[in-house]
Amino acid sequence: MTRSELFRQMPCTLRSAFGLARGAVLLIACMTLASMSAVAQFATPTQLSLVNGWSDAGFTTSHAMVEEANGIVELRGSIEGGTTGAAFTLPAGYRPATDVYVPIDLCNAVKGRLIIQSTGAVTVQAEKSFTDAQCFTSLDGASFAVSATGYTPLTLINGWTNAPFGTSNAAFKNIAGGVHFKGAIATTGTNPVPFNMPAGVRPLTDVYIPIDLCNATNGRLHITPTGVVTVQAETSFSNAQCFTSLDGASFYGCTFRRCKLIFSGLLPFTLEGGSYHDCNWEFAGPAANTIAFLSALHKAGAHDLIEGTFRTIRGEQATSPITMRH
Repeated sequence: MTRSELFRQMPCTLRSAFGLARGAVLLIACMTLASMSAVAQFATPTQLSLVNGWSDAGFTTSHAMVEEANGIVELRGSIEGGTTGAAFTLPAGYRPATDVYVPIDLCNAVKGRLIIQSTGAVTVQAEKSFTDAQCFTSLDGASFAVSATGYTPLTLINGWTNAPFGTSNAAFKNIAGGVHFKGAIATTGTNPVPFNMPAGVRPLTDVYIPIDLCNATNGRLHITPTGVVTVQAETSFSNAQCFTSLDGASFYGCTFRRCKLIFSGLLPFTLEGGSYHDCNWEFAGPAANTIAFLSALHKAGAHDLIEGTFRTIRGEQATSPITMRH
């Protein structure tokens, strides 16, 4: 598999133009995950203040920005030209509880990483030469969890241990249909399987997720539908033994079992892929009001209007009797 194939696969997700899952429109409470739920609370993206000669928005990208939703901080844009690796400091509210190491893309698709300290200080590190970072450092897709609140600890096996280099313990959280990881692991052993994903949060197909290893080298997680997770290194497995970061890793395409999906209708959304077993819908807020209104219309005799609407939803009728405005 080539490096370009390492990008995350997302067959089942709720996403906006910024790329973060917006749980404000769909609250998913998976009973197999002790009823963990997520509701997005997000603000307008904040532009980052760059230091040490770094500038942004090169190569027709966007300005360096940061945003938070569901406890996940996500960066976007690109930077270049810095004289040192220290590029910017995240504002309060966007800082991790412990140090995190997040993989990023540099010039000519060279691997790099962001080292983000709990103080908010962010340093760019290149796998090869720092000139690759100076040429181009993409922030798009870089993300991490603010804290471990609501995360489920992963049970490590085969001699793997938690939290090397001042990071946090390995854990995961189901957020609006996606499984997000946090923490870091290491081992003195040779078995590449550090943990298994619990039933209910396993992908529908095999997924390969890019991760950061020791000295900013390239690695990936291979996760199978049976839940087996394998750490793979692009060069030497000793890099994974030294340090394997899970921060920023996530996958979509989940199987939901015995779950409740609560839709509030606050924002537009799309739901793609996924598998649902023994799940129920619940409508709240504006969505509940809409259902009540449709029910009242039906009881008042507007049968053709309501039936026509549902025929349109099922794809049996091309023209909807209801005008949709956004």
